[in-house]
Amino acid sequence: DTLNMIGVNLFRTLPDLSSLVHSGGGGDDDDNEVFSDPEWPHISLVYELLIHLVLSSQIDNNLRKRLIDDTFLRHLIALFNSMDQRERECLKTVTHRIYGKLTNRRAAIRRAINYSFYQFLYETHSHRGVSELLEILASIINGFTVPIRPEHKVTLERSLIPLHKMCQYEDYNVHLSYCMTLYVTKDPTLSQPIVLALLRYWPTGNTGKEILFLNELEDLFEPLEPIHVRGYVKPLGRRLARCIASSCSQIVERVMYLWNSSAFNLLFVRDKQNVTVLAPLVYNALRRCSEDVSNASLRQMAIHVIGILMDSNTELVEQLAEDYSVANP
Repeated sequence: DTLNMIGVNLFRTLPDLSSLVHSGGGGDDDDNEVFSDPEWPHISLVYELLIHLVLSSQIDNNLRKRLIDDTFLRHLIALFNSMDQRERECLKTVTHRIYGKLTNRRAAIRRAINYSFYQFLYETHSHRGVSELLEILASIINGFTVPIRPEHKVTLERSLIPLHKMCQYEDYNVHLSYCMTLYVTKDPTLSQPIVLALLRYWPTGNTGKEILFLNELEDLFEPLEPIHVRGYVKPLGRRLARCIASSCSQIVERVMYLWNSSAFNLLFVRDKQNVTVLAPLVYNALRRCSEDVSNASLRQMAIHVIGILMDSNTELVEQLAEDYSVANP
């Protein structure tokens, strides 16, 4: 009866900001204001009671497992679309507690989170709780055993990787990038589908998002060894060359800083096989940057990167320089 009461109080139609504005709730600036659900003083008490029921040692755990079923969890996860930040934070706590206490409901929670992502990706294109859901998922990924089970790889391919293509990516990129890094740490071979997807979804023309993609790439490279990146050195090199040739100085500067990363150097500069593939793809763009750019700082950065490549493979870079001089007399 108590769980039914909790469900009746929590599983409600969530307020819609657009309807509040149209009904006289405010003007254009209201979208930027923090929404406070007027029902929160009541709703928060219901959440406290739910947490108590989940954690209480006086309740038979088998009964708890039976009553907090898949339907209950599906409705609970749907509430992450709430506009009230306080409710989403409370939901994080509740979901963590249920996931830790009711081991037989873990798969149901993962399915419900995936369903929320599917709705966001393919139906509504709007969800206010993606960041919070990714935070929960990060804790779950941390606990994965190795080798990673096929169902978790499906989650990566169908739910998480496609989140990169959404226009709201900047709102949740920190948590999504962390999830990607956790997957790669568990299984370095997964870097290939992730990096190839990033290159496929590359947000050309969106400076802020391009920089975030470059940040995510740098984070992904941290746990890898040179052998893990062989499958995508060519497409990565072509994308880096385009970034170096970009008309936006911020993107050019961010790409240049990539070469100062110890992980990037280990994978693509110090490894002879990888640098042999990468250097010819980026050399011409680096030379043009070192000669044509009016920005003296970027010019020096390009010269510095060419020097790094020269130190790694002098013979190759000298040949590239000779070919460049012939093509650009």
